[in-house]
Amino acid sequence: MLISKVVDLKRSEADDLAQTLDGLHDAVILVDATGQIVHANAAARGLLFDGDVMRSAEGRLVVSARQAG
Repeated sequence: MLISKVVDLKRSEADDLAQTLDGLHDAVILVDATGQIVHANAAARGLLFDGDVMRSAEGRLVVSARQAG
């Protein structure tokens, strides 16, 4: 299999996963091992924007100070 076909297949799989997650009403946030946000669906982006429970700081998922206490 050509490398370009493998790359296209992986890109398509990632797009399919993103579409599935975006269709959910519940908040879903995918992070990597360092806490860097890889994907957040619309419900999760709302939570991050509100910042009451969690927020994004320089692209990383962090607990809001109001909840940390």
